[in-house]
Amino acid sequence: MRRFGKEDIDAFFDIFSDPEFNTYLPWFPLKNKEEMMPFMEEKYLSKYRQPQSCHYAICLKTD
Repeated sequence: MRRFGKEDIDAFFDIFSDPEFNTYLPWFPLKNKEEMMPFMEEKYLSKYRQPQSCHYAICLKTD
């Protein structure tokens, strides 16, 4: 497990721009990468400045 970072922006965009993935989420699929960074900052990266946070990426050790 690790914290999300700006290096994850391409993977985030792939997920959050997919209409099927976003069907039941409370926001619309992102249309371009310019929308991605403000979204990622608001929903994920800003959480690390709070006393408690549990937004973590789960990654294989091999990559």
